Amino acid sequence: MKIVEFSTRRRVSIVMLMATLAIFGAISFKRLPINLLPDISYPTLTVRTEYPGAAPGEIENLISKPIEDAVSVISNVVRVSSRSRPDVSEVVIEFAWKTNMDFASMDVREKLDLVNLPEDADRPVLLRFDPSLDPIMRICLYGDDGLITLRILAEDEVKPILESLSVEGGIIGSEAVGGVAAVRVSGGLEEEIHVELEEARLASLGIPISRVITRLGEENINLTAGNIKEGEVEYIVRTFNEFKQVEEIEDVIIDFKDKAPIKISDIGNVRKGHKERKVITRVNGKESVEIAIFKEANAIR
Repeated sequence: MKIVEFSTRRRVSIVMLMATLAIFGAISFKRLPINLLPDISYPTLTVRTEYPGAAPGEIENLISKPIEDAVSVISNVVRVSSRSRPDVSEVVIEFAWKTNMDFASMDVREKLDLVNLPEDADRPVLLRFDPSLDPIMRICLYGDDGLITLRILAEDEVKPILESLSVEGGIIGSEAVGGVAAVRVSGGLEEEIHVELEEARLASLGIPISRVITRLGEENINLTAGNIKEGEVEYIVRTFNEFKQVEEIEDVIIDFKDKAPIKISDIGNVRKGHKERKVITRVNGKESVEIAIFKEANAIR
């Protein structure tokens, strides 16, 4: 009853107190950071071991099981599972929450050093899952233009703009953004120049493929030629000799036979193409180019 009596008699004080709490609450709520991807450390480690040329059965018996037996005795281990695929073994170690993962990683490495693996197998690699390594946003470009054009647009136009956004932020359209750590472009077609040689022609002329590779490297290079001083000013001299047209590659002289020059066009064809595709992205059934955006560690949005 004292609270009710005080509130009744001190109405002005109560109003001022509630107004103060409301103002401070509004200011605190406005400045409260919102992190869509908070810094969470998952207590999970993955041991990845490559064994080229081995079948899944051999991977399981020679690599996965020995590693499972070795790491299962480590303290705070909750579960150990593995996946054996051709050439690759992946052993997932799950620890209890609040486990110090730095010390856990050291314990796992010590146990791995005691495991006898096949001599042909690669050294086990310890991987740690980190949510911050995943992109926070994915943007796709698609349209009537070719996939090579879209890839060039994404790498030369869109990617530099996004990479320039620092923690202080920038403005895209009418929205302030920032905290971009890296931008990765995937999908589409990456333009590439293909030099297709005729083996029979090379054999008849006695020209090894290594000779062709060496000559192309010698002709497509930029070098520093030294410095030139003019008074107090020092200039850096460089030689530019990169290929700009396909015709320039065709005119490269590989060797001489009976004082006659042998060019690339005499032993093969040069054409524009694209790199071997490893990733295909689609939007609404259409192939597209994906732009993955990664945030900085201290960015909250």
